[in-house]
Amino acid sequence: MYLLDLQATLGSANAKEKLCICVEGVSHLLYLALVAERDRQVSQLELELQAEIDKFALLLFTTSSKAHDLIGRLFVGSSIRDSVVCEEERSRYEEANRLALRYCQYLAERFPRNEQTGSLLSELRRVYRMG
Repeated sequence: MYLLDLQATLGSANAKEKLCICVEGVSHLLYLALVAERDRQVSQLELELQAEIDKFALLLFTTSSKAHDLIGRLFVGSSIRDSVVCEEERSRYEEANRLALRYCQYLAERFPRNEQTGSLLSELRRVYRMG
């Protein structure tokens, strides 16, 4: 299987931001399809949380970045886009970020080595299927 090194391909911060926006959209679509198939409702917070986890997982598996570095960039060193003006929406994004930060920190500590990729994928699938 050929994996593209997104870190090399996406050299600019602008390109990385656009990728993250794309991943969010695809994540929302796939997660909505999953819960619709199960005839279940989903909250906007749940959608945002899953998208944050999906961004972390995609970048972890397709770049040479370490988990703790990604956590710093995605969750600790990030800010809500200026286009988000509604306080309820801003609050939801902040909560999704906070919850994703905790979960991704857990993943980084529980699966610190490359040899544990299979176990990490199993954990990500388990949580995803809870939806």
